[in-house]
Amino acid sequence: MRLLACACFAVGTLVFSGCSTVLRPSLDAESESKLQQVSAAIWKHDTRQALAQLAGMPNAKVDTVYESSGQPSTLLHEACTTGNLEIVKVLLEKGANVNRAVNDRYPLAAAAAGNHTEIIVLLLDRGAKINQRDSHGISAMMYAHSNFHKEACELLRAHGGKM
Repeated sequence: MRLLACACFAVGTLVFSGCSTVLRPSLDAESESKLQQVSAAIWKHDTRQALAQLAGMPNAKVDTVYESSGQPSTLLHEACTTGNLEIVKVLLEKGANVNRAVNDRYPLAAAAAGNHTEIIVLLLDRGAKINQRDSHGISAMMYAHSNFHKEACELLRAHGGKM
């Protein structure tokens, strides 16, 4: 019993401190490879290729966390970071969670950091929590402000965003 309590405490401490990969289920090699192919297309801004890859994965769990450049990520986080509105729409239709934190970052914060205002509006329409903060207390508004994105700041403020 004491060993179980110690193990639970250790896992809880890691999760609380922001370590998101501890409880990440492992993917089979084929699934991980397919997600990485979509990811590569997203980063290359090759929307057509990314959409084709997604179409070939009808049962894909688009919220699956996988390794991208050595960091945990999801397709939605990457599409929000790169500003690919079309991919964001498809991922949301396939059930991606707008409030899923990965590596202590939220999709809305990723979109705000890049001044991707159309994606910000879409995420908010789909229920993104506008004042959600990472473990450092940084909100989407703060990411937009720190990157000097006036349009994103004004949009977030109009929807109730706070510093």
